[in-house]
Amino acid sequence: PYFGIGINYTNFFEEDADRELEEGLKSFNGGVTEKYSMDLDESWGVAFSAGTDYFITDNLLLNAAVWKINIQTDAEFKGKQSGTKVKADDVDIDPWVWMLGVGYKF
Repeated sequence: PYFGIGINYTNFFEEDADRELEEGLKSFNGGVTEKYSMDLDESWGVAFSAGTDYFITDNLLLNAAVWKINIQTDAEFKGKQSGTKVKADDVDIDPWVWMLGVGYKF
């Protein structure tokens, strides 16, 4: 088993506002629903990890791991037709990431 703590850097790309978010933003645009572009700032945060390796043979192993990642960012939404801008500060994402893997030791 292993445990760890580290620093996480997240850089978002190809962000999209979905239909549900666009519906929610229409109150900022006079009740009109339109398409929005979305921009999320990069994020630095703490990441925690825990896992274990189970050797099936001397070279082949199974791995199970979990990470808790702190991601805090600012978001900006911009109406594609009207140019209306809506900002959201301190958006917390904070995912749990689970992994099962197979490894080979050389």
